[in-house]
Amino acid sequence: MTWTIHVTRTRWRALLLCAFVVIASACERTPTASSRDVPVPDLKDAQQIGGLLRSAGYDGPFAISVSVPVERGRRGRPVKGLLLTRRALDLLKGNPALERALLSCCAPASLVEPTHPDSIDPANNTKPSGINIRVLPSTLNRPNGQSTLQTNYTFLNFKPGTDSVYAVPGGQVLSHRILARIRAGGHWHGDSLAERTLNRRIGTLLVPDSTFQGTLLTHWLVPEVAGEMNSEFVLREIGGPNDGDTAAFFSLKPFAIRTTGFVRLPANDTLYLRQGGTTVHPEDFNDWGLDELVTAIIQTATEYKARTGQLARINDMSLFYGGKFDIWRKVGQTNLDCVSNQPQNCWGGPTADTISHAEHRHGTEVDLNPEFNPTAVNRRTFVRILNLHFAHVRPEGNHYHGRSASSPYLPVAP
Repeated sequence: MTWTIHVTRTRWRALLLCAFVVIASACERTPTASSRDVPVPDLKDAQQIGGLLRSAGYDGPFAISVSVPVERGRRGRPVKGLLLTRRALDLLKGNPALERALLSCCAPASLVEPTHPDSIDPANNTKPSGINIRVLPSTLNRPNGQSTLQTNYTFLNFKPGTDSVYAVPGGQVLSHRILARIRAGGHWHGDSLAERTLNRRIGTLLVPDSTFQGTLLTHWLVPEVAGEMNSEFVLREIGGPNDGDTAAFFSLKPFAIRTTGFVRLPANDTLYLRQGGTTVHPEDFNDWGLDELVTAIIQTATEYKARTGQLARINDMSLFYGGKFDIWRKVGQTNLDCVSNQPQNCWGGPTADTISHAEHRHGTEVDLNPEFNPTAVNRRTFVRILNLHFAHVRPEGNHYHGRSASSPYLPVAP
């Protein structure tokens, strides 16, 4: 049978060749992971899940997964997930009680996100309670930058003509792909299918073997951009009562690439002007950061106003879920069209240091300036105040780039 599955994140393991590392300009090595590193799904819920699906009139295949994220070199807790075919998902529409019952036995009720701005764009970003697992964006321009997700899948099916569920003994992966949710994570770059499947946005899914026995282990190399992902596998069942059948599987709940805990710089037109909104990053999408960054900005603007009577200008901070900010925007240039027939414009750039906003991904950096056309005295005053409240400040083009105390990009002392 052919199955399509939604895969979540993979993991810091699997020797990559540079050809596989399409997420950034760097090529990293990742140790190979074995199935022993990821728990095999516990099938004690299988009959219960099968009974719930059978009550809705479904008697086809489904899958249970266990995923382990590895972020910044640290392993996260295993998270169980459920994957269904399109026919099964269609049966859940209009049946919230059944969906809740399925979620209660095989997916977390919610993920705690200290601060989340989903109300900004509810149509394109899933609430924390609607996500199966969350993983941090990769940061390939610093150590331990590759976030990964390892997932073990066990596929199940009904014996023909019965209500009995069995574990599929093996299968063949016929095809797989990952799709990004359009405009998720603050990225309003286009609606083309090409943009949704670009490796720099979706990462790389490694399936070590085209055929498997027992469980299927996958490794997902997470991209640098924030967003939400769906992955799809087409599998053929090998062995068992339904030998040769195919089916398509999708996660009951999506997975997300997010940095959480950011707060938005509040509007305060008595102290500063918030600027920098564009069609691809509207202003209310890019004014986010950690509390320490917001505090440093407000302190700077307050002191500058007290000394000069002028308003500071605050440009880009981070997108509300963090991650890579821009697609191929070099200093002094405008954004190139990602929806065009030039895919090299999308989610890329030759090296990180040639792309503006390369650092604006952790909620710890901001671009800011004094008023328009400040006097030389005011500019010197502004710089002195910046150095009081930020851990590091540097001129960057026509503005100043401030890093707060926890920025991973602070210069290393010699």
